[in-house]
Amino acid sequence: MQPSRRTVLGGAAATLALAWAAPRADATGLSPLASSPSCVLDPHADKTDLRGIWIASVTNIDWPSRPGLTPTAQQAELVGYYDLAVAQRYNTVVVQVRPTADAFWPSPLEPWSKYLTGTQGRNPGYDPLAFAVSPEEAGRIVWFDALVNNVDRSWRNPNLLMWQGDLWLIDHGATMIWHHNWPGAEASAGRSYDASDHALARFAPDLAGAAAELAPRVTEELLTEVTAEIPDAWLADEPGFDTPDDLRHAYARVLLARAADVHARVTGIEEGK
Repeated sequence: MQPSRRTVLGGAAATLALAWAAPRADATGLSPLASSPSCVLDPHADKTDLRGIWIASVTNIDWPSRPGLTPTAQQAELVGYYDLAVAQRYNTVVVQVRPTADAFWPSPLEPWSKYLTGTQGRNPGYDPLAFAVSPEEAGRIVWFDALVNNVDRSWRNPNLLMWQGDLWLIDHGATMIWHHNWPGAEASAGRSYDASDHALARFAPDLAGAAAELAPRVTEELLTEVTAEIPDAWLADEPGFDTPDDLRHAYARVLLARAADVHARVTGIEEGK
């Protein structure tokens, strides 16, 4: 994944169909859900029930409202539907992203949908399911993942979450793999970081800017404070270390050294491209 709407939408049209037909969009491009009696919520209904809206793309029923809109206009329409779902207190949004054996994302198997541009196979110039991340933010995330050697933030499994307008990083169980072999940890941590499959590689991450901003923050004092939060029981009996503090120092030593120049050892991306 690219850090994308695809993660939120899941299987989209292929996995879920709502019980009612999607209403026709009005002149604003948004379907008049608020005026539909079938969409009035029962305040006594179980809040764990799925309450969703279906956004149909085939023949431009809902989104995009017509083919050929600019990427900015298409994104604004989709965000408008999301905002509408929040206002209506729905907990699920299903977007049809594979309407007629074509795709709303850069698929290696199927052509671009004609409902984006008017011509099947024509690239719309952006990924409709991956709203833009700034080079600065992309750089900070790629730099952090390089620091901890995170191998699990690809387009297949982005581990990114948009929450209240902010991009959050989740699930870091595939990081710092050098701690599985401490005798070779420093050599392993000194290797380059391949970001060619990173979810944000395509957003021209500004690694130099991220390093200038973030590397000075990774200090011995910070790492001492952070590793002190790890319970002794989690660090005890590690082969090669006499005490939990010895192991804490090992983590700090590797990360401190890596922070100094890891940005120069990131491969697989072209900054500013």
